[in-house]
Amino acid sequence: TQQIDLDIDRTFPGHRLFETAEGSRRLRSVLAAYSEHNPHIGYVQGMGFVAAVLLLFVGDEEAFWLLAAVTQVILPLDYFTPSMVGLRADQRVLARLLAERLPRLAAHLSDMGVEPEVYSTKWLLCV
Repeated sequence: TQQIDLDIDRTFPGHRLFETAEGSRRLRSVLAAYSEHNPHIGYVQGMGFVAAVLLLFVGDEEAFWLLAAVTQVILPLDYFTPSMVGLRADQRVLARLLAERLPRLAAHLSDMGVEPEVYSTKWLLCV
């Protein structure tokens, strides 16, 4: 939960819900409960953004179960693990699609040394 506490203030800074003690408490509660519920995944940075969006629309318990569904059913199993195998696979797919569909852009980014991992990690982790 130490990493969760460090990340709470970084999750949607400036959003009125998460600037309050109650909003931060709710987010911490969902993330801590999920990390206990699924120790294989635990807590991974980026998961807070998914939980936060869910909390904007549903209560704490519903957000917990929806987070569980996203991480355990919808996304590949190793998406939110420390190895992030699922995320890395999606980044390779993105690189191939970029090269296939937008070859000039892909070449330009490559020439500049900008790999998809640099700009896609936050996008993909936030579903």
